[in-house]
Amino acid sequence: MKTVTFDIETIPRQDLPEGVKPEFDPESVKLGNIKEQAKIDDKVQKAREEFAEGLNKKMSLDPDLCEVVMVSFSTDGKMKSFGLDIEEYERVYEAWSNIISAYQGRIPLVSFNGIGFDLPVLLHSAIRLDVPVSPFIYSAITPRYGNHHHYDLMQILAGWDRTKWKPLDFYLKLFDIGEKSGDGSQVYDMWKAKEYDKIKAYCEQDVLMTAKLFERLEPWIVKEVEE
Repeated sequence: MKTVTFDIETIPRQDLPEGVKPEFDPESVKLGNIKEQAKIDDKVQKAREEFAEGLNKKMSLDPDLCEVVMVSFSTDGKMKSFGLDIEEYERVYEAWSNIISAYQGRIPLVSFNGIGFDLPVLLHSAIRLDVPVSPFIYSAITPRYGNHHHYDLMQILAGWDRTKWKPLDFYLKLFDIGEKSGDGSQVYDMWKAKEYDKIKAYCEQDVLMTAKLFERLEPWIVKEVEE
């Protein structure tokens, strides 16, 4: 079965307008019965550090607070990637061009949490960058359940129950397919180090593994969706 498998990589958006980036609120720290100012200061400082540590990951996963640094597609083993050698507008434009082409060609999309993450990020990025996206096509590739335009493997395997979500690496190991080469949380560090080739390799490997997982599951999930 011919499919188009895709994945994106994101980092915290670098050009957020003033007042939009989440900020630490000292008043949110629960002090309990602590009375000594030194202990209060220590607890607030610890909370501030924990907030800062988690902020990059939080922003990278928020469609409104992240930016797309890599998009990869695979069709019949042929890989196409759009990364930091072009502007973000072009990356998002090319992403939607490939998605729309697949839809119009009646070629199903395959992703791992594309409905919950990748497509919302690409939509919000398109709105911000003025990249045209058909609302009709977006609605056609994002519904739950009987969606033969897009097989979101994470959602399908979890029965569309977010409490049962498991990471891609879990299923790769479970079905003896392989394993991921890294973790999405490492992308921002790669970006800061200007290791753009590593981001590309990581994204493409995720696409390859997702395509292999679909091949393993196809006899079950395609029949289930199309019946």
